[in-house]
Amino acid sequence: MECFRVDESGYTGFDLLNLEQRFQGAAAIAIDNDQARRLIQEHFPKLQAEELKYRALSRRPANHPRLLALLRDVLTHHKCVTYVCDKRLFWLVVTSDVWEELASNQTSRAGSSAGRVTSALANKVDAEVLEMQVSINSRKNNAEAPISYTAADIISVAMWYAANKTTSALPKRQTGGLIRGQQIDDEKMPTPSPV
Repeated sequence: MECFRVDESGYTGFDLLNLEQRFQGAAAIAIDNDQARRLIQEHFPKLQAEELKYRALSRRPANHPRLLALLRDVLTHHKCVTYVCDKRLFWLVVTSDVWEELASNQTSRAGSSAGRVTSALANKVDAEVLEMQVSINSRKNNAEAPISYTAADIISVAMWYAANKTTSALPKRQTGGLIRGQQIDDEKMPTPSPV
């Protein structure tokens, strides 16, 4: 099994507007202990510490080329990912998600969810994975009447979303007309007599 080492910087808990720590970052790298020791020895042979601390190393201008060489080596030879987040922007995203939950109704949630399904499929998430996730969410969110989805259902959601790209695929006026027509037909149908 591949092992990733993870480290973060700038965490301030729920204090996302902390002016002294505006950014939070995290990095993950697929590297084992022996490889890490070799890199430290290669790029910082005189270093006595077990762990590299960027802040301490970056204070000395003589270390700048070594840090860049280490970074180049890591990016060239190891799987890794880094993210840096402006916490004020993150706060806006979280706030908008909370607002969406508070201010949305079933109709807007359905449209948003259909858009997310379509986006996930477009980004090569398998329909079977979405089927499983949406079914799990249905059991949590609609415990009294959970729905199990199929991959075909997920594809249908994406098709419905695409059908509504520029205008509503089933406008309100048409829907009202269809419902009224069905009600008229139902009134014309004779009621079956009990046997």
